[in-house]
Amino acid sequence: MNNAQGDRSRDVGSRVTAAIGRLALVLALLGTTAIITVSAAATAAAGTDTYPAQWAPPTPMDSVLDNWGEYNRECTSYAAWMLHSVNGFEMPFHDNASAWGPDASARGYAVNMTPALGAIYWTSSPQHVAWVESVNSDSTVTIEDYNSDYTGHWGEHTVPVSSASGYIHFKDLSSGGGGTGLQGIQHIFAGAADGTVHETYWGGGNALTTWQIASLGSPVTAVSARTSNGVFHVYSGTQAGTVHETYWGGGNALTTWQVASIGSPVTSISTQITPDGVQHVYTGASNGTVHETYWGSGNSLTTWQIASFGSSVNALSTQVDNGVQHVYSGTQAGTVHESYWGGGNALTTWQIASLGSAVTSVDSRITPDTVQHVYSGSQGGSVYETYWGNGNSLTTWQAAHFSSPVKGISTQISTGVQHIYAGNADGTVHETYWGGGNSLTTWQIASLGSAVNSVSSQITSDSVQHVYTGTADDLLHETYWGNGNALTTWQPADLGSPVDAVQSLIT
Repeated sequence: MNNAQGDRSRDVGSRVTAAIGRLALVLALLGTTAIITVSAAATAAAGTDTYPAQWAPPTPMDSVLDNWGEYNRECTSYAAWMLHSVNGFEMPFHDNASAWGPDASARGYAVNMTPALGAIYWTSSPQHVAWVESVNSDSTVTIEDYNSDYTGHWGEHTVPVSSASGYIHFKDLSSGGGGTGLQGIQHIFAGAADGTVHETYWGGGNALTTWQIASLGSPVTAVSARTSNGVFHVYSGTQAGTVHETYWGGGNALTTWQVASIGSPVTSISTQITPDGVQHVYTGASNGTVHETYWGSGNSLTTWQIASFGSSVNALSTQVDNGVQHVYSGTQAGTVHESYWGGGNALTTWQIASLGSAVTSVDSRITPDTVQHVYSGSQGGSVYETYWGNGNSLTTWQAAHFSSPVKGISTQISTGVQHIYAGNADGTVHETYWGGGNSLTTWQIASLGSAVNSVSSQITSDSVQHVYTGTADDLLHETYWGNGNALTTWQPADLGSPVDAVQSLIT
């Protein structure tokens, strides 16, 4: 995405040309005649440059941002445009091309070596992304892109399937490596008051299954989960103040180890796995401190204190954007803070909101227009959004109010619509949504009969909304609707102990 993209794209162009040369030589040796072209022309036999005029030549390269936060005439911008205009898919992040594979994998999208029409061809080094125009019978793919010529122009290329680092399946146009993007296996990771951590999964040909992945010896108060390179990582915080990682898959046996001891009960946890392979675990504690623990890619296991607020940190959420780490914390005193560092920024903490009631839950998004959105639920029953950036002054407003304390929230932004899912102490679950032509609307989507302690959510590529909840009576629930599905709530698991934390993934 950044201005250095062109340098790396020049390397990609050389790689594509070399790959085609090798393929042509092989075909010649086999006595086969083949015509394989690399073209930067505006039109080509099997594809057409449909990139919008306001971003295309002669508009100077890297002079404007597109609708997805990518610089114009870069490979990332054209890939985002094709996903939008052809696949009907909106990019959930903006980043350098090298990070697209890890970023997509961390969000549950399939990344593998099986190409499909409409998938994204991705190389990590040199970094590049392109849209797959066709999958050919001779183990090649035809791709469309921008900037493989280092001058920010459109191109169409036929290259070996194996020349990619991977194919990203956001929302394919045909079956293949990823079908419709998310493969359809739903995973709920749940931490319970008896100290156990479980995974419940189903779909994608799997029967409904629940199994215990860890027993930590102290009530599990917070859970976060990620996938990276075929490995599942589940991070858990406990009442005893310890933080653990449980991982398996990708050739790894089920393993649990302690990564930190905070010295105070862990109240909340959020995680990131950055494109460099470093794992980051952020924890909030009842003594008012926020810590980061990180390791991997040459970094030894390190824990350091990011902030101290003088009031219990009840909830936190994190984002990593363009090298800057953002940690959003909500406190018992009713304040919300951002701590950020990296990308040339020194560690800075500032208060972004005061809600007048204890903050019980926090979630966050950074949209492609670089606006930061922080959503907070409160003991007083209200849900707030705080936003700023890209010309917006710091603003906090009340999006919803309920007659019962909000105990958990989860958020999604899809096709311009913001969704907040809130679970309450009275056992009800609500959705509040607005944007994309929708006025502010709140409606009840479930009544579970027991206090909702935690909420997680997904919106799949088929536009179905999935809300996962853990309750005080030991149960996990899913509520889903959309794309022809009536509003449905069902119970995937009974864990035998109050469920205090849930996190969902779809792979």
